[in-house]
Amino acid sequence: MVLLAKSDKEESLYQHSFRTYSLGMKLIDMLPLSREEREKMKKLSSLPLLFHDIGKAAIGFQEALKSGGNWGGRRHEILSAAFLKKYGLTDEQIFA
Repeated sequence: MVLLAKSDKEESLYQHSFRTYSLGMKLIDMLPLSREEREKMKKLSSLPLLFHDIGKAAIGFQEALKSGGNWGGRRHEILSAAFLKKYGLTDEQIFA
């Protein structure tokens, strides 16, 4: 079973998450910071970038994407934040 990232069904949740991570790392590399500051930012951003949309893996959300329906106003972002909180991330990391 492939988990979807969007209703257009062209990108899996895995592909979307990896692309977001890769682009985030490239963006951090372009910041006008010292090498040490960029490396620290990368370390703090890795899990948030990889799992920013993990709430989309919820069964109900996946069913809504596949059927073209909605998820009753519930937000995948809330599930993603709760997941990241379980791993001891700071509020700043979660909301970034």
